[in-house]
Amino acid sequence: MRILSLLIFLPLIFASFTLAESTVNCHCFQDRTYDPQRAHAADPYFLATTQNALLASVFGLSKKDVVRAKMGGVDGDSLWVGHYLAQQSTKSFAEIEALFSEKKNWQEVIQHLRIVPERLDPRFVAALNDQKKLAMAVVDEQLAAHLDLAPLQLRQLREQGADNHQTIMVMFLVQSSLLEATELLAKVTEGKTSWGRLLAEQGLFNGSDIEAKWYQLFEENREK
Repeated sequence: MRILSLLIFLPLIFASFTLAESTVNCHCFQDRTYDPQRAHAADPYFLATTQNALLASVFGLSKKDVVRAKMGGVDGDSLWVGHYLAQQSTKSFAEIEALFSEKKNWQEVIQHLRIVPERLDPRFVAALNDQKKLAMAVVDEQLAAHLDLAPLQLRQLREQGADNHQTIMVMFLVQSSLLEATELLAKVTEGKTSWGRLLAEQGLFNGSDIEAKWYQLFEENREK
C-alpha cells in the first residue's frame, strides 16, 4: 500500500517542481499595467518590456521574437551579445548561437568570425570572459548610439550598481525627466517610488505606450 501511495505521490511532486521551474523561466507576468494601489506590482513587467523593446529596436527585430526567444530559454545576456556579434559580422543570430554552443567561449567565437577587435567596443573586448559584462558593454554602447546622453551618465549608473534592466529603464525615463539619471535610480532603489509610478507620471501605462515612446525617441535622435 505504501509503495502504491508513493507511486501516486511522486509524479505529483515532480509535476509541482516542473511547474515551479517553468514559472520561474516563463517570460510572462500577471501584472502588466500600473496600479497606484499596488505601485510595485507591475515593475518586473515594465523592466522586462522596456529592455525587450530596446533590444528589438536596435537590432531590427520584433518584440515578439525577443519574448519567444526568452521563453524558449535563451538568456537575456546572450541575446545582447549574440545579436551584437551578428551585427558586426555576416552571420545570423542563430549561427552565432550555434557557434557559442560549440566553442563555449566568446573570444573563440570572435576569432572564428574573423571580426577585427578594433571594430568592437573596447569595454566589450576587455570583458570577453564575462558574459554579463559583455552584455552591459553592448547595452551601454547601444544606448549611447541611439539616445542623446553623455557617457558619464552611463558610467555613474554602473558605478551605482545598476544592472541592464535598471540602466535601460533609467535612460528611457531620463529623456523626459527633470531629474538626473542617478537620482531616478536612487528614488526607486531607496523605496521612494516605483518604476510603474515614474512611467505613469510620463503618461506611460503599459507595454504599447513604452514601445511607442522608444520609437519616438529613436526618431528624434535620427533627426539630430
